[in-house]
Amino acid sequence: MDKLIENLKKILKTPIGAFGAFLIIFGGIWFPFAGQGVPIPMWMLISGVLFITIAPRLMSIQYSIFWQIGFMVLCPLAMLGYFGMNEYVYEDEFICLIPEGYKGRVTIKYGQPDGQKVEMEDGKYLFRVGKEDTLKVQHRHRYIIDLLNSAYYSVSPNGERKLLQRNQDSTQLQVFNIQFYHKDKVPYQTFLVGIPAMLKKIKNNK
Repeated sequence: MDKLIENLKKILKTPIGAFGAFLIIFGGIWFPFAGQGVPIPMWMLISGVLFITIAPRLMSIQYSIFWQIGFMVLCPLAMLGYFGMNEYVYEDEFICLIPEGYKGRVTIKYGQPDGQKVEMEDGKYLFRVGKEDTLKVQHRHRYIIDLLNSAYYSVSPNGERKLLQRNQDSTQLQVFNIQFYHKDKVPYQTFLVGIPAMLKKIKNNK
């Protein structure tokens, strides 16, 4: 035990060991508060453990300080690149429930502390639109929206669902003009529920 403590002290006196300990402590403090945005504290914890693990081997080779600096620079960059790439590859899938008879614009605001709690159904996020045109959800959307595997449903008072098509038949009730954007760093989704042909007719009469 004394030998283990002594070795740990030696590791922590090296640049890479001290940096690894810092990453573990700071990442551990940050992690519980990260919510869905865990890549950075996760990267810190993984890098910290890796640095402390390889420190003894680096201490025993020639030009140790240069190897330590190299690992401290390259490993974090590689992990950040990995997490960053996954952020753009991963796609959010969702199910959106809309009250039967609702027509008009719907806005979904993501990452709202006072919004609907995160619900899941068949591995997809579940959004329940009310009578208002704006829905706040706690889900922090950060990824690409997978429209191909997401669905919008019209829901009757007894809970029966009817799938709303997207830009299929302009004479049928459907979801269209779906847009995603950020305002003040808050992700939004907006779309229209209605009959596209009627909307086009109204615009042409103006």
